[in-house]
Amino acid sequence: MGSSIRSLFVEGRGFISYVSVEQDASANAWPILLGLAKATGSLCRGALEINAKDEAHLDLFGEQAFGPWLGAAILAAFHVGLEAGLPPEGILMELYLSGEMAQTIQAMSELGFLNATNLHGYTAAFGGMLRSMSVDRQAMESTMEEALQDIQSGDFAAALREEVKAGYPARELLDEMLSGEDVMRRVEDVLRQKLSNP
Repeated sequence: MGSSIRSLFVEGRGFISYVSVEQDASANAWPILLGLAKATGSLCRGALEINAKDEAHLDLFGEQAFGPWLGAAILAAFHVGLEAGLPPEGILMELYLSGEMAQTIQAMSELGFLNATNLHGYTAAFGGMLRSMSVDRQAMESTMEEALQDIQSGDFAAALREEVKAGYPARELLDEMLSGEDVMRRVEDVLRQKLSNP
Protein backbone atom coordinates (compact mmCIF):
# COMPACT_ATOMS: atom_id res chain seq x y z
CA MET A 1 0.00 0.00 0.00
CA GLY A 2 1.27 3.46 -0.88
CA SER A 3 0.99 4.85 2.63
CA SER A 4 3.02 1.94 4.04
CA ILE A 5 5.70 2.34 1.39
CA ARG A 6 5.99 6.04 2.23
CA SER A 7 6.20 5.34 5.98
CA LEU A 8 8.92 2.74 5.47
CA PHE A 9 10.85 5.17 3.26
CA VAL A 10 10.59 8.00 5.83
CA GLU A 11 11.72 5.61 8.59
CA GLY A 12 14.74 4.64 6.46
CA ARG A 13 13.75 0.96 6.53
CA GLY A 14 12.66 0.56 2.93
CA PHE A 15 10.80 -2.42 1.52
CA ILE A 16 11.56 -5.43 -0.62
CA SER A 17 10.37 -5.11 -4.21
CA TYR A 18 10.54 -6.78 -7.60
CA VAL A 19 12.52 -5.31 -10.48
CA SER A 20 12.92 -6.28 -14.11
CA VAL A 21 13.81 -4.84 -17.46
CA GLU A 22 11.49 -6.22 -20.11
CA GLN A 23 12.81 -4.15 -23.02
CA ASP A 24 15.99 -2.05 -22.95
CA ALA A 25 15.71 0.36 -25.89
CA SER A 26 18.17 2.87 -24.38
CA ALA A 27 20.75 0.36 -23.12
CA ASN A 28 20.51 2.28 -19.82
CA ALA A 29 17.40 0.62 -18.40
CA TRP A 30 19.11 -1.14 -15.50
CA PRO A 31 20.93 1.92 -14.11
CA ILE A 32 17.73 3.98 -14.44
CA LEU A 33 15.62 1.26 -12.85
CA LEU A 34 18.04 0.78 -9.96
CA GLY A 35 18.20 4.54 -9.46
CA LEU A 36 14.41 4.71 -9.19
CA ALA A 37 14.33 1.69 -6.88
CA LYS A 38 16.96 3.29 -4.65
CA ALA A 39 15.12 6.63 -4.63
CA THR A 40 11.90 4.98 -3.45
CA GLY A 41 13.73 3.05 -0.73
CA SER A 42 13.30 -0.46 -2.05
CA LEU A 43 17.04 -1.16 -2.22
CA CYS A 44 17.47 -0.59 1.53
CA ARG A 45 16.34 -4.17 2.05
CA GLY A 46 16.80 -5.56 -1.43
CA ALA A 47 14.98 -6.33 -4.63
CA LEU A 48 14.29 -9.56 -6.46
CA GLU A 49 14.57 -9.78 -10.23
CA ILE A 50 11.18 -11.12 -11.32
CA ASN A 51 9.61 -10.35 -14.68
CA ALA A 52 6.37 -8.37 -14.91
CA LYS A 53 4.27 -11.37 -15.96
CA ASP A 54 5.36 -13.47 -12.97
CA GLU A 55 4.92 -10.51 -10.62
CA ALA A 56 1.35 -10.00 -11.84
CA HIS A 57 0.63 -13.71 -11.46
CA LEU A 58 2.13 -13.76 -7.96
CA ASP A 59 0.10 -10.74 -6.88
CA LEU A 60 -3.16 -12.16 -8.23
CA PHE A 61 -2.34 -15.59 -6.78
CA GLY A 62 -1.92 -14.11 -3.30
CA GLU A 63 -5.18 -12.18 -3.65
CA GLN A 64 -7.23 -15.03 -5.10
CA ALA A 65 -5.69 -18.22 -3.67
CA PHE A 66 -4.43 -17.27 -0.20
CA GLY A 67 -6.54 -14.22 0.66
CA PRO A 68 -9.94 -15.93 0.38
CA TRP A 69 -8.82 -18.77 2.68
CA LEU A 70 -7.54 -16.29 5.25
CA GLY A 71 -10.74 -14.23 5.07
CA ALA A 72 -12.94 -17.33 5.22
CA ALA A 73 -10.97 -18.65 8.22
CA ILE A 74 -11.47 -15.38 10.14
CA LEU A 75 -15.20 -15.28 9.36
CA ALA A 76 -15.67 -18.96 10.21
CA ALA A 77 -13.73 -18.66 13.49
CA PHE A 78 -15.78 -15.62 14.50
CA HIS A 79 -19.11 -17.32 13.84
CA VAL A 80 -18.08 -20.66 15.41
CA GLY A 81 -16.87 -18.84 18.52
CA LEU A 82 -20.05 -16.78 18.64
CA GLU A 83 -22.24 -19.89 18.35
CA ALA A 84 -20.26 -21.50 21.18
CA GLY A 85 -20.92 -18.53 23.46
CA LEU A 86 -17.44 -16.98 23.43
CA PRO A 87 -17.44 -13.19 23.92
CA PRO A 88 -17.51 -11.55 20.46
CA GLU A 89 -15.07 -8.79 21.45
CA GLY A 90 -12.62 -11.40 22.74
CA ILE A 91 -12.89 -13.40 19.52
CA LEU A 92 -11.97 -10.39 17.38
CA MET A 93 -9.15 -9.38 19.74
CA GLU A 94 -7.73 -12.90 19.54
CA LEU A 95 -8.12 -13.16 15.76
CA TYR A 96 -6.66 -9.82 14.66
CA LEU A 97 -7.62 -6.66 16.55
CA SER A 98 -4.90 -7.05 19.20
CA GLY A 99 -2.24 -7.07 16.48
CA GLU A 100 -0.82 -10.39 17.70
CA MET A 101 -1.51 -12.07 14.35
CA ALA A 102 0.22 -9.20 12.53
CA GLN A 103 3.23 -9.64 14.85
CA THR A 104 3.25 -13.37 14.11
CA ILE A 105 3.30 -12.72 10.37
CA GLN A 106 6.03 -10.11 10.85
CA ALA A 107 8.04 -12.70 12.80
CA MET A 108 7.61 -15.12 9.86
CA SER A 109 9.05 -12.41 7.62
CA GLU A 110 12.05 -11.88 9.88
CA LEU A 111 12.77 -15.41 11.15
CA GLY A 112 11.12 -17.77 8.68
CA PHE A 113 7.71 -19.45 8.58
CA LEU A 114 8.51 -22.42 10.85
CA ASN A 115 11.04 -20.62 13.06
CA ALA A 116 8.39 -18.10 14.11
CA THR A 117 6.58 -20.96 15.85
CA ASN A 118 9.32 -20.98 18.48
CA LEU A 119 8.20 -17.54 19.67
CA HIS A 120 4.98 -19.05 20.98
CA GLY A 121 4.61 -21.27 24.01
CA TYR A 122 4.49 -25.03 23.76
CA THR A 123 0.71 -25.09 24.20
CA ALA A 124 0.26 -22.94 21.08
CA ALA A 125 2.78 -24.98 19.07
CA PHE A 126 1.29 -28.31 20.17
CA GLY A 127 -2.31 -27.26 19.50
CA GLY A 128 -1.39 -25.67 16.19
CA MET A 129 0.46 -28.80 15.09
CA LEU A 130 -2.47 -31.07 15.99
CA ARG A 131 -5.07 -28.92 14.25
CA SER A 132 -2.99 -28.19 11.14
CA MET A 133 -2.65 -31.94 10.59
CA SER A 134 -6.45 -32.23 10.42
CA VAL A 135 -6.89 -29.44 7.85
CA ASP A 136 -7.94 -30.74 4.43
CA ARG A 137 -4.92 -29.38 2.58
CA GLN A 138 -5.76 -31.36 -0.52
CA ALA A 139 -9.04 -29.43 -0.91
CA MET A 140 -7.22 -26.18 -0.17
CA GLU A 141 -4.49 -26.91 -2.71
CA SER A 142 -7.08 -27.91 -5.29
CA THR A 143 -8.87 -24.55 -5.09
CA MET A 144 -5.53 -22.73 -5.12
CA GLU A 145 -4.43 -24.66 -8.22
CA GLU A 146 -7.71 -23.76 -9.90
CA ALA A 147 -7.22 -20.07 -9.09
CA LEU A 148 -3.65 -20.14 -10.41
CA GLN A 149 -4.70 -21.92 -13.62
CA ASP A 150 -7.37 -19.26 -14.22
CA ILE A 151 -4.77 -16.53 -13.71
CA GLN A 152 -2.04 -18.11 -15.85
CA SER A 153 -4.39 -19.15 -18.67
CA GLY A 154 -5.82 -15.64 -18.99
CA ASP A 155 -9.33 -16.73 -17.94
CA PHE A 156 -9.34 -14.31 -15.00
CA ALA A 157 -8.18 -11.43 -17.22
CA ALA A 158 -10.95 -12.27 -19.70
CA ALA A 159 -13.55 -12.34 -16.91
CA LEU A 160 -12.29 -8.97 -15.63
CA ARG A 161 -12.45 -7.48 -19.14
CA GLU A 162 -16.05 -8.71 -19.46
CA GLU A 163 -16.86 -7.20 -16.05
CA VAL A 164 -15.48 -3.82 -17.14
CA LYS A 165 -17.19 -4.02 -20.55
CA ALA A 166 -20.55 -4.76 -18.88
CA GLY A 167 -20.24 -1.71 -16.60
CA TYR A 168 -19.06 -3.48 -13.41
CA PRO A 169 -22.24 -5.45 -12.60
CA ALA A 170 -20.54 -7.29 -9.70
CA ARG A 171 -19.67 -3.96 -8.05
CA GLU A 172 -23.11 -3.65 -6.48
CA LEU A 173 -22.80 -7.07 -4.85
CA LEU A 174 -19.26 -6.31 -3.67
CA ASP A 175 -20.33 -2.94 -2.23
CA GLU A 176 -23.27 -4.60 -0.49
CA MET A 177 -21.01 -7.28 1.01
CA LEU A 178 -18.46 -4.73 2.22
CA SER A 179 -20.87 -2.13 3.56
CA GLY A 180 -23.58 -4.37 4.99
CA GLU A 181 -24.58 -4.16 8.62
CA ASP A 182 -23.41 -7.34 10.34
CA VAL A 183 -22.60 -8.47 13.86
CA MET A 184 -18.86 -8.60 13.22
CA ARG A 185 -18.74 -4.97 12.07
CA ARG A 186 -20.85 -3.85 15.05
CA VAL A 187 -18.54 -5.62 17.50
CA GLU A 188 -15.49 -4.11 15.79
CA ASP A 189 -16.93 -0.60 15.99
CA VAL A 190 -17.79 -0.92 19.70
CA LEU A 191 -14.42 -2.46 20.54
CA ARG A 192 -12.44 0.13 18.57
CA GLN A 193 -14.30 2.89 20.40
CA LYS A 194 -13.54 1.31 23.77
CA LEU A 195 -9.88 0.83 22.93
CA SER A 196 -9.40 4.36 21.64
CA ASN A 197 -10.91 5.95 24.78
CA PRO A 198 -8.87 4.85 27.82
